[in-house]
Amino acid sequence: MRPTILLLTLLCSYNLSFGQLSVRNSEYIFITDEIIFVEDFIHISESTSSIYLRDDAQIIQGSGSTGNSGIGFLSVQQYGDVNPYAYNYWCSPIGNADSDTSTNENFRVNLIDDAIGVITSNDASFTNNHNGISSPLTISKTWLYTFEAQSSYSGWNYVGEAGNISPGLGFTMKGTDHPTFEQLYEFRGKPNNGTISNTILNNQLTLIGNPYPSVLDARTFIWDTENKSIITGTLYYWEQKNGNSHNLNSYEGGYATYTISEDGLLESSVPATFITYNGDGTPTNIPVGNGIKSPTRYIPIGQGFMVEGKADGVVKTKNDQRTYVKNNAFSLRTTSESNAVNIEGPELTDEGFVLVPAPYQRFRINVDFNDTYTRQLMMNFHPSATDEFDYGLETTSPDILASDAYWLVNTDECNTQALAFDLDLHIPLIVQVNSTQSINFRPCDIQNFDDTQGLFLHDKETGIYTNLREQDYTILMDSGLYANRFEIVFEVPTLGIPDGTDKVFNIYQNNNEGKLVIENPKNIDVSEITLYDIQGRQVVTPYSPSVIQSEYTIDTNSLQDGVYIALIKSIDNVSSSQKVIIKNEN
Repeated sequence: MRPTILLLTLLCSYNLSFGQLSVRNSEYIFITDEIIFVEDFIHISESTSSIYLRDDAQIIQGSGSTGNSGIGFLSVQQYGDVNPYAYNYWCSPIGNADSDTSTNENFRVNLIDDAIGVITSNDASFTNNHNGISSPLTISKTWLYTFEAQSSYSGWNYVGEAGNISPGLGFTMKGTDHPTFEQLYEFRGKPNNGTISNTILNNQLTLIGNPYPSVLDARTFIWDTENKSIITGTLYYWEQKNGNSHNLNSYEGGYATYTISEDGLLESSVPATFITYNGDGTPTNIPVGNGIKSPTRYIPIGQGFMVEGKADGVVKTKNDQRTYVKNNAFSLRTTSESNAVNIEGPELTDEGFVLVPAPYQRFRINVDFNDTYTRQLMMNFHPSATDEFDYGLETTSPDILASDAYWLVNTDECNTQALAFDLDLHIPLIVQVNSTQSINFRPCDIQNFDDTQGLFLHDKETGIYTNLREQDYTILMDSGLYANRFEIVFEVPTLGIPDGTDKVFNIYQNNNEGKLVIENPKNIDVSEITLYDIQGRQVVTPYSPSVIQSEYTIDTNSLQDGVYIALIKSIDNVSSSQKVIIKNEN
């Protein structure tokens, strides 16, 4: 879109020429709900000179390379959305304005103010206590950290309220006791501008963010030529439940993931799976739920996120990655929290998922572990996708839990995978379990598939094909890594019967006699007949016929009433299954 300039309230002496904006003396510019575009630099001359951005107002700067200057300040406000026990990840849009230089300056958390009027504020206070206070704004200095690329977990660095934070580097801060978690923070300082670089290490995470007083476009950031060679293309957004304790072992938080295709038509975001932590900060790998927020293409002012390096180097934010989008809410998109506005973005489905345009196709699989938490996996399809890692179409999992599920791309565990669609695809779905528990598979967000197209989970151990578009698949699993047991397929093979053949077996329960009957009218050479309960547990000893018979029977008198699955395998190891209802009369 072509930016427009609108100064709704103008109480200043200013010069807007040759793409430069200057504010002098004790004057100020007040902008509300609009954009101001400056081709080159902004000079906020004296300490009493200022610019105020309010109600989604933003500043975008162009290709000029002079750099912002002056010792006046830009004021920009943003809301946090957590209570005193939970973290937001931030990135400041301003730096220190103590010296008149034309470079971006370091940020300190004590540059944050407590807004008490439209343009008036007080310095925020800081406390050694663990809890922040909403009014007057008092920030707990205990939780102020950066995370820079390191070879170990020691990347967390305490900065406190006065430690220097490099431009573009993110930081953590816990919320306050605000009753609706809508704490307003005011940033006052020199506005950041131009190219901002932060160090990245191969296979390591770094906490960065949107460092500008405008929205950042994730597509142009991810697909920037320099960034594409340095990062994996996955952005990680922290989400944490609002708890009631600062003990690490009670934290419930995790990372949502996001990427976007080069054409900008396909956004891929997967919500966080929450985990708890040990006292030393390491995860316990015992998840306790999952997130409800989803990242979007447009990264709000002040939003921090993690990136992962695929090579040593620097990741860069640039002016050409900036854009203007209203409803610049700090929260990620959600449908259940009133303070988290859905910022401008793509059209959504009735389920609340991003609408996928043709020729893209998509489905998600929710893997529920013991009805406690869900790992969501996304599958994208596009003719350009390959068997290798597809930048912008796939996302690596932020962490692999003790009980978890993932796609495998090369050697990378992924929660989003991309392939070129083919009916003959067999897509491995890896599950690992740390203790005996119930696992449930269910689909959602199925887009651009014909309504008649099956989506089958094949359990290769039982031979059961379950069309997830018709029913979930629930099974009781023992601990272990199941790398070759489950796969997603789109067609179910027949038992060696030519196309056009009707029913292979006629399977029914004779409740009067307490017998399962399998009629074999086509004289298929059967190698094994097994009966499972609905949780996938074998309930009778497998029967292996010695000769081909036209009918087989299995005694079911000892079984409880319920739904069971009969599995028949042919001599060439092709399987067929059918549900039966057992209700013994005696």
